[in-house]
Amino acid sequence: LVLHYQPVVDVATGRVSGAEALVRWEHPDRGLMLPGEFLPLAEQSELVALIGRFALGEACHQALRWQQRFPFLARFAVSVNVGPTRQLTSPQFLAEVRRALNESGLEPNTLVLEIAENALMGDVSTIVPALHALKGLGVQLALDDFGEAWSSLGGLRSLPVDKLKIDRSLVQEIRSSNQDASIVTAVVAMARSLGVTTVAEGVESFEQLACLQENGCNEAQGFLLSVPLPPAEFEALLTDTNGLLDVVGLARTAREELAEAAAP
Repeated sequence: LVLHYQPVVDVATGRVSGAEALVRWEHPDRGLMLPGEFLPLAEQSELVALIGRFALGEACHQALRWQQRFPFLARFAVSVNVGPTRQLTSPQFLAEVRRALNESGLEPNTLVLEIAENALMGDVSTIVPALHALKGLGVQLALDDFGEAWSSLGGLRSLPVDKLKIDRSLVQEIRSSNQDASIVTAVVAMARSLGVTTVAEGVESFEQLACLQENGCNEAQGFLLSVPLPPAEFEALLTDTNGLLDVVGLARTAREELAEAAAP
């Protein structure tokens, strides 16, 4: 198993503010396998806990190395996906997070644990206390894939989350669907009122980025900015750009193209 890292970028400035750690399997016969090819099977057994433990520990160590190597990444935050609900609510998981932080030396508030929206559809009497216990360690919590199952925005008030990751299904149609654009606008506005950071997933076009800037979305990730990269290539990106991507130029290009298309 290896981890690849997809940059998370500040939409207003282009500064690389963090990265999402994504598990890959270097299979001896099939080559590099994506999570969808092996995680569903792993989730049917205890293997998913072992994979999660590896990802958590490796991501914490790697994030600290980058924070120490690149002065502009002092507050670099690494995001790690949490598995099924049973992993989230397990007492062992809380201990594993504490151990990963202690062994790596990573500041807790630069670790972001991403919890899938659908993982919160179980027994809230066990899920919410588990979230508060994790928050007690000082880590950040992100609600992942928000909008995929379309939770109530009002329900956010009861969750101790720091970030809201807007599902790619909403981002993809943000320019062509008035309904999706309205939903994204509402999500960003509600999150802002609650002091929650918004992160757009799956940004693949200039137009999507420009629209997210106009809506005041805080951060973004997607193929337009960068594909997930092995650690060495991620470091090369940071070295070449000083951790600053030209999101202003990308959005300007989108606006110019839209203006040209609308001209008589």
